[in-house]
Amino acid sequence: MKLLLDLKNKPGKLNKLPFGKLPIDLLAHDKKAAKQAAHYSRHSKQTDWLRLPEKQQTAAIVKYLRKLLKTEPQSQLAIVSRRSKLRKACRDLCAEFPDANITLWKRCGKKCRKFLEKMQADQRKQHRSKKNKAVSQNDESITAQPLLDNTLFQATVTRIENAISHVLQQEQDLATIPTDTIETTAVAEDPTQPENNGKTTFATLIPTVQQAVAAVADSDGWANLNDVIEHLAPNIHPNEYGFDTHHDLIHSIYRDWLKIKKTSHGERVRINRRFVVRKKQKTKAGNRKGKA
Repeated sequence: MKLLLDLKNKPGKLNKLPFGKLPIDLLAHDKKAAKQAAHYSRHSKQTDWLRLPEKQQTAAIVKYLRKLLKTEPQSQLAIVSRRSKLRKACRDLCAEFPDANITLWKRCGKKCRKFLEKMQADQRKQHRSKKNKAVSQNDESITAQPLLDNTLFQATVTRIENAISHVLQQEQDLATIPTDTIETTAVAEDPTQPENNGKTTFATLIPTVQQAVAAVADSDGWANLNDVIEHLAPNIHPNEYGFDTHHDLIHSIYRDWLKIKKTSHGERVRINRRFVVRKKQKTKAGNRKGKA
């Protein structure tokens, strides 16, 4: 709601207007009116004034009204002016902006002031209703949030219960497997397990691989992995150690004995520390038994 007051031809008693309670634009047609409008605008933050040109003042007012309506097409405007041409212009503006409410008064008398008071009361009611609606929407969002949190909590609990039941089922399945089957599988899956049936072990493999590395190594001690494999192939069979290829067999040796690095020309290997095979010494008791 905005009041536009044309100061030409004594529009009424200005001291009875609701300054400070309603946005008011004062339209000054000359210097005296401009001085009066500036005085009221200094004492009220919601009051502004516009200096009209000397010629075509009605057209300037219509232009200003059109600018306001383009900014707020649903605005309510109360105009106080005695200009006859302005009435027809207001009808044209109402046709151009059908959502706007434009009221034209010749002077700001009792009827005009009562109308302004009524419009102010309606505006306050609309403001309260919007505020109450916003508060109710906030309450609904606040009450809906615990429900959402409860749903997420229940979903999380369900997932945890399903995971626990799955683990328990796996334990039950493992409990039903015979012990002999488990032991046989564990022995078969451990490729580094030394065999006691007379076959070669890693104790003989490591020095053999180190000898092959030393045989094909350069002056810095590095050898091409493919050359080492080619040197080992006639003497070492990876299947005896549980591997499919010589490459996997060499990579299974700990870093303490071999050092392997990747280069642009392939993998290279060198001896990190010599593996020494210690022969078992016979005890004195064993020697005595042998002599006897």
